[in-house]
Amino acid sequence: NVLNTLQTEFVAGIFDKNQTAALQNIVQNQISSADRLAIYRNNAFSNLRGALQSIYPVVNKLVGADFFDQAANEFIRATPSSSGDLHDYGEAFAGFLKSYPPASHLLYLPDVAKLEWCCHRVFHAADHGGLDLKKLGTIPPEQYGELRFDLHPASALLSSNFPTLKIWQVNQDDYKSDQSVELNQGGNHLLVCRDDHFAVRVEALSSGDYAFLNALREKNKLEVAAERGLSVDEKFDLGASLQRWVAQKILVDCGL
Repeated sequence: NVLNTLQTEFVAGIFDKNQTAALQNIVQNQISSADRLAIYRNNAFSNLRGALQSIYPVVNKLVGADFFDQAANEFIRATPSSSGDLHDYGEAFAGFLKSYPPASHLLYLPDVAKLEWCCHRVFHAADHGGLDLKKLGTIPPEQYGELRFDLHPASALLSSNFPTLKIWQVNQDDYKSDQSVELNQGGNHLLVCRDDHFAVRVEALSSGDYAFLNALREKNKLEVAAERGLSVDEKFDLGASLQRWVAQKILVDCGL
């Protein structure tokens, strides 16, 4: 297929993987083939950098614009977009930062990027109503342990060995409290969710609640999720946790 070949070679030229083939198919006039290709390359990289900047503002703020742009350019070359929707681009950025040599001393940075990706995806996720309590009422009590729950599509869970929540908070434009962060103060279990007004909220979880919700997210039965919560937190209260997450519309559906 000639068109497919031309398109493949052009994309390779844009992302510096093989310019030779692309240049052979670009007409030279008052502008050279290389300069014509560079115009497309600059536009493509600018659009993708802009997408990354909008998704990862805290990472950008932590490392500075020059560092971020250089890292973004390397990421774009290694991971071109595979979707026509820029909202889909950038999920692998945290993994890239973890192996990016200039960021090797910033051990917390990949987890900050993971949190920002969660915020981005939660904001754009589908909406869902709360749990239908009438449906829950049709389940015989002796089968409650067999229940499986669905988490709201606009929710995400994240665990970090660093104080990722505090790092994220102090780098928000409206944060007015203590700006200090101690990297050795311990990690976070986090829930990222969206309220009815489409505001994204990040909430710290106990180890029990995190283990419980994460088990449900993995489609485990309620009895297994409860055991996971108790195994890491002897104070975990299944009844209180269920009531809380149903009321907050984190648990939105259930079934056997």
